Amino acid sequence: MFYEGVSISEANLFAITETGCNDSVHDSELIPPGYHIIRCDRADGRKQGGACLVATPWFELRRMAIPGDVIIDNQVFELPRTIIKNGEVLMEEECAGEFARFFQSVYKAEQPLLDVDASVAGAATVCEGARVHLDCLNLDDVRGALQRLKPKTSVGPDGIPPFLFRDCREVLAEPLLHIYNLCLKSAVFPETWKLTRVVPIPKGKMSSNVEGYRPVAILSTPAKVLEAAVHKRLYAQVSAQLTDAQHGFRPARSTTSNLLNYMSDVMTAVDSGIQIDAAYFDFKKAFDMVDNDVLLRKLASFGFTPHLLQFFASYMRDRQQFVEYAGYVSEPYHTRSGVSQGSNLGPFEFILMVNDLPDVLKEAKCLLFADDLKLYMEIGNQEDCERLQKDIDRVVAWSHRNGLQFNTSKCLTITFSRARHPIVNNYKIADVLMTRVSELRDLGVQLTSKLSFKEHIEKICKKAYRNLGFILRRAYDFKNIGAVIALYNTLVRSHLECNAGIWAPHETKYTLMLERIQNKFIRYLYLKQYGVYPFYPLKYPTLFILGMVGYNELRVRRQLAIAVYMFRLIRGKINNPELLERISFNVPDRYAERRRKPRLLAEPRARTNLLREAPLTRATRLLNQLSDRVDLFGCNMNEFTRAALSIICYD
Repeated sequence: MFYEGVSISEANLFAITETGCNDSVHDSELIPPGYHIIRCDRADGRKQGGACLVATPWFELRRMAIPGDVIIDNQVFELPRTIIKNGEVLMEEECAGEFARFFQSVYKAEQPLLDVDASVAGAATVCEGARVHLDCLNLDDVRGALQRLKPKTSVGPDGIPPFLFRDCREVLAEPLLHIYNLCLKSAVFPETWKLTRVVPIPKGKMSSNVEGYRPVAILSTPAKVLEAAVHKRLYAQVSAQLTDAQHGFRPARSTTSNLLNYMSDVMTAVDSGIQIDAAYFDFKKAFDMVDNDVLLRKLASFGFTPHLLQFFASYMRDRQQFVEYAGYVSEPYHTRSGVSQGSNLGPFEFILMVNDLPDVLKEAKCLLFADDLKLYMEIGNQEDCERLQKDIDRVVAWSHRNGLQFNTSKCLTITFSRARHPIVNNYKIADVLMTRVSELRDLGVQLTSKLSFKEHIEKICKKAYRNLGFILRRAYDFKNIGAVIALYNTLVRSHLECNAGIWAPHETKYTLMLERIQNKFIRYLYLKQYGVYPFYPLKYPTLFILGMVGYNELRVRRQLAIAVYMFRLIRGKINNPELLERISFNVPDRYAERRRKPRLLAEPRARTNLLREAPLTRATRLLNQLSDRVDLFGCNMNEFTRAALSIICYD
């Protein structure tokens, strides 16, 4: 084999295309003697495509140093150039230690006891049938965890890249399974895997103060695989006991499901002239301040067997971190509280920790997204305000019992009402007044007391325009159209569609405001693809350009997204019982049956446009239209999507 007169035998590094190779052809059969494979892209079961990266035995891959920057999960962050302490600029080797001291300061200093017997004795009573156990893993568990590894994530403290485990999973699965089962059998989590590499990432703008940075933890790859396999097995056993109020770190639940439930309650009440008071709570360093002894007791309350509790006690005991900055590392420090960052079991432990919080409430409703908590209640008189205050007091008492604290300066209250003179009450957290606001940001959506999303739309449009301008300037010389599209979808459209089902405008002026941003990009994309800029709107209509570059209107995408969500909900693909109970089948009378085909679902009766254009109402209206064309309970997703697009696009 030759390429421009150069023999492969003379090359140190080359790639072999595997197009046409089926599963019976092993990669080792394709490489010449004396070479070894350092990377293989062909996936299991893939009949063709991919490539092997082959090198001589002495050829060594070296990491390219990017001074001052760090890549975490495919995102490039600029590290601080200087860190200032007490007016003095620290040397780079001193910065790592300063970051370590700051990150360590948020953890509790006391060593947890992690006494399994005491945890079982102090646990709440559990049903004997609800025993959560994990004696061993099987080969499919480990293979699945290896398959789910993200190959391009950062290297942990062990220095082993995740793609190596993922690509070599067929070889590594059995020895890893043996090691993991020994860990479970002995109830011991290896000490080496408890060490975490931490990289400081700016919270917002660049700062020379360590307090302006947050730690991003990166675990060893074998630890990630073990945690992923254990998490999948345990979550299946405890999912039935999890509160429906929790929407964080759960499959098929998200900020969208949280806000849909919330806005469905709030908009229905406000449309009926009822006031809603909401209290937002901000936990202080929630994931870092979790008391491990309390957490172990909570696990026992879920029915974890003593042997499994012993494994989790070993997992939490003597965990360490070190900070890496500009090539320098700090001394390791202990984390004697909190849940493990950057892991699968850490978030799982946290939602188990706060799972009983909604049980303390007597009057108000609550919703959780991980550590984001909000209480809300209908207010008709001063007595209702007092009942809400009592529930706030119960939440504060729960936090004291469980060793968690609130950041009172960031705890807010807001009143949702369109009345001229709503009832105003000042709520307190432990004798400290909660700040009353008329506008706040909830899971990425700007909410106002009048439930107008004008401010939110204007804000995201400004940000989208700014990002679009950056793309148009930087991508001027790009030859790869796919790169330009990826930049737009990531930096612009993602902002225009984040939780769009909640705030989707029904007023034409705001719809046009959003569409104008995409229209500017698609004309630029048309120029890139066809070499002609579509100046004249009459000669190059927007719909024509959209079709030529393969895009849909943002309005179409918003309506399709909420329709697909509701379709998956009624088909049982999404677990959201609170929202599902709001959907009712329409039961027509005989007269209506004779005159026309009845609607499948009952639309909420709205008094104002607030409820008439609410997410649930819009979705119900669209599903009723679709029920005439497809069987909503028998069609597949492709059939549903085609029918939905045919209605939305020609609406």
